[in-house]
Amino acid sequence: MKKKDKISIWFYHEKILFIHHFKKEFLSIKTLICISLSIILIIYSLSGIEFFDQNILETNIFWLGFIGAGYSSPFFKFIPIIIAANLVSGEFSSKTAMILYSTVSRNRILVSKMIFSIIHLLFIIIFSFLLFEIVVLLTMNLTISINILLMGFFLIFIELIFWLALTLIFSALTHSALIALGFSYFYMSISPTFEYYNMKFLNYNYFRKNIYFFFYETLFNQNSNYEMLLLSFIVVICAPVIIVLVTFYQFNKLDIRIN
Repeated sequence: MKKKDKISIWFYHEKILFIHHFKKEFLSIKTLICISLSIILIIYSLSGIEFFDQNILETNIFWLGFIGAGYSSPFFKFIPIIIAANLVSGEFSSKTAMILYSTVSRNRILVSKMIFSIIHLLFIIIFSFLLFEIVVLLTMNLTISINILLMGFFLIFIELIFWLALTLIFSALTHSALIALGFSYFYMSISPTFEYYNMKFLNYNYFRKNIYFFFYETLFNQNSNYEMLLLSFIVVICAPVIIVLVTFYQFNKLDIRIN
C-alpha cells in the first residue's frame, strides 16, 4: 500500500472516531455543565464592581478577577476534569471497549480522544472569553487590550491542559471515571499543603503561579520577580506532555478484557 493511501486511511479513521466522540461527548450534558461553570466565573469576577475604567477593567476585573479566579477557584479547573474523566473509561463502563480496541489500534483511539478533548476544551475557553468580552462591552462600553487578552488566554489554556492530561491518564489506566474525578480533585485540594510543608516542587500550582505573576508584573509595569521563572515554564509546559507520553506507554500494556 502506498504511503499516500495509508495517510488517507489514517485520516478517514480519525474522522470517524472524531465524529463518534463529538456525538457522544460534545452533544451531551458535559458541555452544558462546563459552560455553566464558565458563566459562574464571569459573574463572580464582575460582581461588586461599582467604579471602573480601562485600567480597573484590565487589572482588577479581568486579570485579578477573571484570570485570577480561574487560577485559584475550582470553576475553570473542573471543566477539563469533567471533559476527560469519562473519555476513556466510558467505553469500559458501557462494555464496548473489547469491540472498539480490538478493531482499531489503541494509539489511534487515544490520539483521537486527546484531539477531541483539546478541541472541546478550546471551545469552552473561547466561549468564556468571548462572553466575558461581550458582557464587558455591553455593560461598561470598554474592551480589553488584545495583548492582555491573549496572555490571559494562554495562561488559562496551559493550566487546563495540565488538568485534562492528569484526569485522562487516570481515566485510561483505571477504566474508572470516579477514580479519575476523585484523584484530580484530591490533588487539587492537597496541592497547597505541599508549599506549606516546604514541598513546593510537588505542587504544580507553585510553578504556574510564578508564570501568572510574571505576566502580571510585565503587563502592568509592576516590580518584577523572576524567581525560578525558567524552571516554572519548563514544568508547566512539559508536565502535560510527560503525562500524555506515560498514558500512551502504560495504556498499550494494559489488559482490556472486561469481566
